[in-house]
Amino acid sequence: MIGATLLGLTGCGANIELQRDAGDLSGRLVESQFFLAFDDGSESNPDNIDGYLNLVWTNDEKREAVVAEQVDRLLKELQANGFKFVESKDESTVIANLRINSVRYDPVGGWITDDAAIAYVHTDSSEKLGTVIADEVWVTPTLEWVINALVEGSLELWGVSSPE
Repeated sequence: MIGATLLGLTGCGANIELQRDAGDLSGRLVESQFFLAFDDGSESNPDNIDGYLNLVWTNDEKREAVVAEQVDRLLKELQANGFKFVESKDESTVIANLRINSVRYDPVGGWITDDAAIAYVHTDSSEKLGTVIADEVWVTPTLEWVINALVEGSLELWGVSSPE
């Protein structure tokens, strides 16, 4: 009952932090071509001591499949909202550096992660445009919640949506 109460209080379970390094990006989405660079830190150690217990229930092959599925979902949701992804860095104008840390299985919460972030960087100038960080609030969020938060934060950062 306490877990359900905490999940209800945290909303999506993941805190979204936006860093607008290049100011307002509204209107720049149309001209941007994105390349996703994925730093898979899903096998990294948990941020907290109780996270090590979850590693007992974690199957590496399943973790890899779940992470790949969620990264694919992230791409599809961003594409459905106007993001254009290209196959190579050379074709891109913006590199979306995605990092996901310590994905592990929890028998109660499912697949959880300490945090994830997308840092958007201009391909030619290496100028940092902005970063979306999704991390825990009171409880360790599920990987699905964190991906939802990254999508929501990216849409907000690029001016596609506004905060609720």
